[in-house]
Amino acid sequence: MHCVRLISPCVALLVMALPTGLIPTVHAQESIDSGGGSSLDLGISGVGISFGSAPRWTGLRFNWRDRYLERIDGLNVTLWKPGEQVGGSVNGVALGLGPRAGTLRGVSIGLLGVQPERAAYGVTIGGLGVVADGSVTGLNVGLLGIVTEGRADGLSIAGLGLVTEGGALGINLAGLGVVSEGTLAGINLAGLGLVAERGIHGLNGALLGVVTEGELRGITVTGLGAVAEGDMVGLTVGGLGVVSDRAIRGIAAALLKVDTQDLQGVSVAGWTRVRHAQRGLSIGLFNQAEELHGIQLGLLNFAGNNHGLARWLPIINLHLN
Repeated sequence: MHCVRLISPCVALLVMALPTGLIPTVHAQESIDSGGGSSLDLGISGVGISFGSAPRWTGLRFNWRDRYLERIDGLNVTLWKPGEQVGGSVNGVALGLGPRAGTLRGVSIGLLGVQPERAAYGVTIGGLGVVADGSVTGLNVGLLGIVTEGRADGLSIAGLGLVTEGGALGINLAGLGVVSEGTLAGINLAGLGLVAERGIHGLNGALLGVVTEGELRGITVTGLGAVAEGDMVGLTVGGLGVVSDRAIRGIAAALLKVDTQDLQGVSVAGWTRVRHAQRGLSIGLFNQAEELHGIQLGLLNFAGNNHGLARWLPIINLHLN
């Protein structure tokens, strides 16, 4: 008894002498920054386990619905859909029905989807889809689709479609189609079609078609056709047709028709139509060039800059004068 009476005051004095930041806290606090949300925090100086709407936390954080975040480092689990504007950042692992934050860094997995407001970096997987007001970088997977207002860089896999306003760089795979207002660069494969406003570069394949308002560059293979308002550079194979409003530089092949303003390379098709100058070789049933500076091999060949009977020749034609 005397020992207990002696030790107890000593312990009390020792605890009082410790800095308050070293004492674990277990309390429910009201957070003004989180829009009136509250949290039960089990930790030291913002580190530990938090239940509720703590706007800043390091460690494990479990919340019903995220809104008005500042910064979460560690594991953030959200059970219900987030607010319309969450902001802030989650760095580490974000799990839930639909993780949302200004910036997501690390691993983000949503049962329904993932919704970065500005950007997502790392592994981003949405059960239905990934919808970003900004960009996504890394491994991006949407079982239905991926939609971004910014870029989609890295490995992007969409069950149905990948739609990006800012462009995509890396490996882009979609069950139906890949559509971009920017440039698609890398390996671009789609079940139906590839469509890009500013250009498609790399290894490109689609069962139906590849269409761009810019330049088509690299190796392109499509079931029906390839169409570019800009140049085509490299190897382009269209099941039925290959069309460039400018120049084809490389090799173009199609069952029915290759149609271009200028040809600098080789064309193999049922009908090759060069609306301006051909420099190279065209092989097919009918070859047509308004200005020939190469060779045509086919059943019938037309060279607009030849004279007389030399303009129309069977088997072979070239510029003779």
